[in-house]
Amino acid sequence: MRYKNILFDVDGTLVDSGAALCRSFVRVMTEETGRPVREEEYARYWGVPGEEVFRDFGILEEDRIARGVEKWNRCRQEFQAWSPPFPGIEELLEELTRRGFVLGVVTSKNAVELEADFGPSPIAKYLPHRVTADDTKLHKPDPAPLLEMVKRLGADKKDCVYIGDTIFDSRCAEAAGIDFILASWGFLFGEPGGVRAVGRPKRPMDVPALL
Repeated sequence: MRYKNILFDVDGTLVDSGAALCRSFVRVMTEETGRPVREEEYARYWGVPGEEVFRDFGILEEDRIARGVEKWNRCRQEFQAWSPPFPGIEELLEELTRRGFVLGVVTSKNAVELEADFGPSPIAKYLPHRVTADDTKLHKPDPAPLLEMVKRLGADKKDCVYIGDTIFDSRCAEAAGIDFILASWGFLFGEPGGVRAVGRPKRPMDVPALL
């Protein structure tokens, strides 16, 4: 095997949460900023922690940011009770577990947001190792989240690969010195440009051939 540790992004990679995130973004940011916010504006924030989204919109008060993120989470749950795994993801995780890979997630979601997606999900049991936005001061595309996971696993970077769907995921992996696989099945806004990847599988079950 080329790798031992397979690490996944969550939104757009493991779970199909794009539509709910986008619709809730429009509602919440329109209410919070007092101006009409369009769905297209979410493209630049796909994969960015919610706190950073609010700051980029000029909302800087920490208590207001915290309330806004909580409001966004509630709104997303109204649109979609939970984010289902993409077709083929559960089969992929089952196969990788059977073959002895160590599996984990490295996400820009905080722990509460991740639990909202993973709590009722059948894929949670395959992913015991998790690094969320709560675990590092810096977030993707900074390498800190991936390096934190490598540290927790006691792993060698050359034995790890990160699978994600955004340029932020790609840059995070590159900065961490970890190989990257672009999950081509999960694009919400089309394939991102400038991505360096060792593979671009179209379906989840195309991944094992790259490992």
